Amino acid sequence: MAPASKTENPEKQKTQKMKMRTMSSSALVPVSCLFCFCALTAFLLTSAALARESPAPFPLVIPWDDAGAGTATDVSFLNTVPAGANGRIVVREGHFVEEMTGRPLRFLGTNLVAGMNFPTHEDAQEVSARMAKYGINIVRLHHMDNNWNLAGGSGIWRANDSRKLELDPAQLDKLDYLVAQFKKHGIYVNINLKVSKSLTEADGFPASIKQLSAYQKRVDQFDRRMIDLQKDFARRLLAHVNPYTGLSYAQDPVVAVVEINNENSLVDSSGTALGAGLGSLPQPFRADLAKLWSAWLARRYADDAALTRAWAVAIPADLPAPLVPKAKWSVSHQGGANASLVAQDTGDGTIAEPAQVQITNVDGVDWHAQLHATQVNLRQDQTYTLSFRAKSSVPRDINVSVMRDQGDYRNLGLSRRVKLDTPWQDVPLTFTARSIVQDQTRITFNLGSAPSTVWIDNLKLEAGAPGAGLRPGESLAKANLDIPEAHFGRQQSDWVRFLLDTEHAYALEMRRFLRDELGVKATIINSQIGWGGITGYEREAEMDFTDHHAYWQHPRFPGKPWDRSNWTIGNTSLVNAWASGQRGTLDGLAMTRQFGRPFAVSEYDHAAPSDFAAECMPLFAGLAALQDWDAIYSFDYGSYGQAANPTRIGSFFDHGSHPAKFAFYPAAAMIFRAGLLPPAQAQYLLQLPSRPYEQMAQVGSAWSKAKTPTDIAQFLTHRWAVEPTPATPVEQPTLVTTLQERKSESTAARLDKVDDGGVFIAYAPAAVIVVGMVGGQTIQAGDITLTFGACPNNFAALTLTVMDRQPLVQSQRILLTLLSQAENQEMGWNATRTSVSNQWGRGPTLVTAPTAMVTFKTAGLRRVYALDATGQRVHEMPTQFTKGAPGVPGAPETAGAPAAPDGAGLLQFQADPKYAAVWYEVTAP
Repeated sequence: MAPASKTENPEKQKTQKMKMRTMSSSALVPVSCLFCFCALTAFLLTSAALARESPAPFPLVIPWDDAGAGTATDVSFLNTVPAGANGRIVVREGHFVEEMTGRPLRFLGTNLVAGMNFPTHEDAQEVSARMAKYGINIVRLHHMDNNWNLAGGSGIWRANDSRKLELDPAQLDKLDYLVAQFKKHGIYVNINLKVSKSLTEADGFPASIKQLSAYQKRVDQFDRRMIDLQKDFARRLLAHVNPYTGLSYAQDPVVAVVEINNENSLVDSSGTALGAGLGSLPQPFRADLAKLWSAWLARRYADDAALTRAWAVAIPADLPAPLVPKAKWSVSHQGGANASLVAQDTGDGTIAEPAQVQITNVDGVDWHAQLHATQVNLRQDQTYTLSFRAKSSVPRDINVSVMRDQGDYRNLGLSRRVKLDTPWQDVPLTFTARSIVQDQTRITFNLGSAPSTVWIDNLKLEAGAPGAGLRPGESLAKANLDIPEAHFGRQQSDWVRFLLDTEHAYALEMRRFLRDELGVKATIINSQIGWGGITGYEREAEMDFTDHHAYWQHPRFPGKPWDRSNWTIGNTSLVNAWASGQRGTLDGLAMTRQFGRPFAVSEYDHAAPSDFAAECMPLFAGLAALQDWDAIYSFDYGSYGQAANPTRIGSFFDHGSHPAKFAFYPAAAMIFRAGLLPPAQAQYLLQLPSRPYEQMAQVGSAWSKAKTPTDIAQFLTHRWAVEPTPATPVEQPTLVTTLQERKSESTAARLDKVDDGGVFIAYAPAAVIVVGMVGGQTIQAGDITLTFGACPNNFAALTLTVMDRQPLVQSQRILLTLLSQAENQEMGWNATRTSVSNQWGRGPTLVTAPTAMVTFKTAGLRRVYALDATGQRVHEMPTQFTKGAPGVPGAPETAGAPAAPDGAGLLQFQADPKYAAVWYEVTAP
């Protein structure tokens, strides 16, 4: 769009734009619904007038201790009390069910983190009742084992126990009482074992333990003492009898899940090469892993000669040169990053080496500043070695990858993090080329993580793997093979297989310990399915369900990790990303679900202070319902209690005090838990070959290899699932599609594209979800017509859900939730509105909600009330009810609409921000 004239009035432009959006939006409405507009012209004129002005924000704090019963926002009736009254939670036919009744059960949950697991008894009573009211029926007890601030009550250990072995009796009492209160209100718990305990020399380890990654991840799955300490903690906690329930956590049916090790895999998948990064382990941990590796190889190969033959790398005679000599360098930058190439022109169109790149600004995203070398020619499944010399003006990390240089920019086999320092160093990187598209390949150095000057010299790309096989002096007989540094061919396959066998043995050992020695009755999971890439399915093979985590616009920290003063978020909408053809979080999660097992997402969020946070829960619940998932958890609930008394958005992930997120919990509970939005009828099933890690690292690559259509529409019409071990083995990832039965016209989900983004729409006889760029739009969702006024960014989220499980036309109680944006007062936004640093502002939080004209069919006259922050009625709204509308006797029928009883007609009312409400109740007189 051309820039506006400097003399043109911006407010006039905004008004004209809103007029155009309002006028053009009628194209979205089918002819069969024009009756609605003709019958109620006066209301629509009012709506059109209001649509030209952006609404003023108003304060909204949903009290942390609100448990007021009987309101339209009270969905505690969904919980069976006490939790476990119908037996423990078990798995049957791929879903969670109550053991005694066989009734399927879905979970809408949240996470309590660190000290939030240890409230006072009074706070425990209040928070459990509030959670139940708003639809929560499971809580994940997370980071209980941390040792961050034990004197301040952050963890479960005794504050004066340097070994972190003894559980603190006072903390344990608080946890016990909280769990008992959860049980009373029908809320189950998910107990996490190993999450964030940091081991030290006091635990009997050498000083080098300080050099391991945070919480000793990866190593804690093969180090015997670390595993024994995990068992010790599990015994102390799970065998403990809760005095408030009279049962141990191992036996109490309130415990629905025990999770062994959060976000952890020995194989790992942080780089494209599975199993990378272990070569940097300090001693003696490196030697311990190498000893296990040598023993594993000795069981697999007869002698050194057999191993050498197996690991040999062939180079075809007709293989073309992979890199054109003196390939031209180029630099790209975007976002808030800035990088430039200090070029020395050779006169022949190339750039002289060394390539010198100055990175002057960064925004926390390393790929926002890149150095590229193009004219790369690779052959599928061939092993190559990329080598270069490099240095930096300051010590820093860079990421080196081989990737497609257009289209989806997917990785083609190499993605490795390299540490640079001020002296020159030689860097060899061996990899196997995957997913090659001819003439569309580049070498990329991601440099945007820190300001500096970086030099790259002597870039080479050669076929083969120098140093492949046994190193000098290594022998199976001596059991002295070191950890492989290169990742290629059969050696790479063996290395991943060894790591997978090792962590699988760990998972089985821990599961058997929990089941057989401690008598744990809950469902058990080892870790999240995405950790370890495509190998995760085999690691979790004996577990009861699969679980995953994802975050839309997770905060990025360009300086120190988790520096609360130096961070950014993307501050964009997931719906708009979908509309522009980008992939997102929820569709990515759908691609990892395992066929025939319950699927849970135990961490999910759209990080604050996003202007689009209102989309989080409607999209999460809506996609989970369409995909037929079994458990969804927000991350996290945030601070609560009499001392905290939260009245503002406190941090990135707080849900309990974020009105744009928490206001949608009752609707999310009805949509997902009560099943108001039914699952998609068709299904894409991805069958994996045996040893899939030999063909790809991530499950997303397997979907691509099976040529699955991946536009967002496919996630709205098809359930997605992975079958790791199909009954009939396959050699390549194979797609199986179930035929879609004829679907009722009264149930659908779609993504509409509009000028400035998209609108997600899902509707069924008892629920409607509309999320996206709706300002000035009229949206048709089945028999419901919605006309929206102006709102910030033209963005809003709306749900319309029955609270009595009847179809909308017959329901005696309906909840409308409508919200555009929420932010604290006096937040310290930066110029790009991507960070507030540590200036989160003050409460009460302000929210913005647009006007919305709502028209739908009802079985008779209805009354509408604006509700306050606890769901109480505070204002009766004007309504118009017209008999003889489509779908009622004596009037033309809307295609696909169910017949309505005598006296039915069209109800219309206007949600209006002047009532300072985000909830509206529709009820029979």
